Amino acid sequence: MKRLVICAAVAASIGLTVGGCRRAPESRADKRVLCSVFPVWLIARNVANGRDGVRVELLLPAGLGCPHEYLVTPQDVRRIEQADVLIVNGLGFDDFATERYREAKPDRPVITATSGIVEGDDGETNPHLFASPRLAARMAEVIARELGSRDPEGRDLYMRNAAAYGKRLNALADEIRAVVESLPNKRIIGQHDVLDWFAKDAGLEIAGVAHAHAGHDPSASEVMEMVRLARREGVGAVMTEPQYPPGLGRTIAREAGIRSGTLDPAASGPDDAPLDHYERAMRGNIEALREALGGTGR
Repeated sequence: MKRLVICAAVAASIGLTVGGCRRAPESRADKRVLCSVFPVWLIARNVANGRDGVRVELLLPAGLGCPHEYLVTPQDVRRIEQADVLIVNGLGFDDFATERYREAKPDRPVITATSGIVEGDDGETNPHLFASPRLAARMAEVIARELGSRDPEGRDLYMRNAAAYGKRLNALADEIRAVVESLPNKRIIGQHDVLDWFAKDAGLEIAGVAHAHAGHDPSASEVMEMVRLARREGVGAVMTEPQYPPGLGRTIAREAGIRSGTLDPAASGPDDAPLDHYERAMRGNIEALREALGGTGR
C-alpha cells in the first residue's frame, strides 16, 4: 500500500508516470496521452510501448481516415478535456483537436509530431507525412523527444523505442524504393494527395489524382479527362486507397486500359491494430506495386 502511494505521488509530480508502478487500466495514476488521428496513434504507441502508467489513446475513429471537414462531437470534447498530453499530426491536418485542447487546458502540452521535419506553412505543406515510412520514422523521433522532455524518467525508453522503430521503417523505405526502381512503369494516378510523400520517397510519379478536392466526386467530364491523362502520360496504374470506395479508380483504369490496385497510406485501420500495423500496411504496398506496375495489361 505504501509503495502505491509513493508511485502515485511521483507520477503526479512529473506529469506522466514512473516506470515500475504497475496500475490497473483505469487507475487514477495512469496518464492519458491522446492522439488525434490513427497514424499518429500507431507511431506513438510504438514509442511509448513498455512505459508503465502511460495510456496512449486515439481520439477519432480508427477507420475514419483523413479528417477532412470533421466536426468535433461532445464525446470528443470530453476525451480531449481528460487528456494529460495531446499529440497531433500538425500542418493543418487536425487543427480542430489542438484548438479544443488549448481552450480546455491552456497550460498543458500539445506535441506536434511533424514539427521541424519539413519546411513550409501549415496551409501550404502536404500534411500526410505519415504515408512515407522514412518520414514516419522522423515523426517517432519527435514524439519520443517531446514525451521524454515531459517524462524524464521514461526518456531513455522512448528514445530507444523510437530508434528501433525508425530503423525498421527506414529499412522498409529502402525496400520500397528498390522495388519501385525495378518496375517498368513508375507512373500512377492516385485517389487524392495522401500519397505524395510516399511517392516522393519511393520514386513513384503521380501523374494526377482522381479526387482533387476532399468530399468532391468528379463529374463525368472530369473522369474522362483523367482517362485521357492516363493515356497521354503513359500511366501504369490507378492506385486507390482503402478508406475510399475503389469504384472510381477502377473505372478510370478500365477506360484507360491499365491496371488498378490499392496503396494503404495507413491513414485508417482497425480499432485493435497491432503495434506492427504500419509495417504490415507498407509490406502490402510493396506487393500491390509489384502487381499493378510489374507488367502490362489490366
